[in-house]
Amino acid sequence: MQMHRPAPSLLGERLRRPVLARRRVLGLCTFGAGCLALVVASAAALGGVRPATLFAQNQAVTISVAVSDTFTGASGTNLTAHTSDTGQSWTQSAGSFTLTGSAGAKSGTNSAISAAWLTTGLTAGSYTASVIMSQPNNPACCGGLYLNVDATGASGISVIWYDDTGGRIVIGKRNGATITALQTFTGVGLPAVNLAMPLKVTYLAGTYTIRFMGNLVGSYTLSAPDLATYGGSTRSGIIVDKNNKIVLSAFQVGP
Repeated sequence: MQMHRPAPSLLGERLRRPVLARRRVLGLCTFGAGCLALVVASAAALGGVRPATLFAQNQAVTISVAVSDTFTGASGTNLTAHTSDTGQSWTQSAGSFTLTGSAGAKSGTNSAISAAWLTTGLTAGSYTASVIMSQPNNPACCGGLYLNVDATGASGISVIWYDDTGGRIVIGKRNGATITALQTFTGVGLPAVNLAMPLKVTYLAGTYTIRFMGNLVGSYTLSAPDLATYGGSTRSGIIVDKNNKIVLSAFQVGP
């Protein structure tokens, strides 16, 4: 007796055919939201048939951000008249900051400290803050982050990049018009004019870990008295030390 096998289904036949595919990942991400990745596989023509398969995968990539500000607004707008992208209002505690009109903020004075902060709503103990700096004109030094700010805004921990001695970062204690250096890191780099310079600081239980241009710079731990003074605050912001050229942008704070 001759046995007849049933004809293979079109789907089964396609699954048996070898497929030479090229994959391309198209990423669409918004900071603070999930990312949707589409993987598109396009197969080479085999026997006059050109099968194509579309795979979609919703990847749960979540990055928490408590505060974010791109400093977008009309040129010359005072920072205190501007609301952050996440809805917080800025408080100026020294000098002044104005928007550049091209997603940035800069100090309005070249002879004094400018510092501003906002409330993050984070729980005390740990957070990560970052800002991107650039030098439209050379030299344009002395900008960074203002962290663990006290309730008055007049005192806090500053992490500032300076454009001397091969580039240095000073973590200091600001009180009014004075910044007292706590630790200095030299030779951290002197990027070219207009090059983006990301500064990132992670705070954990009294210790600050600093990264500049993606590189680990070092860490510093607060003394017991300073930890008692500043450790309970998560107010964060930006600071510039006597310079009205450096531009700050893409400020973020998250847990």
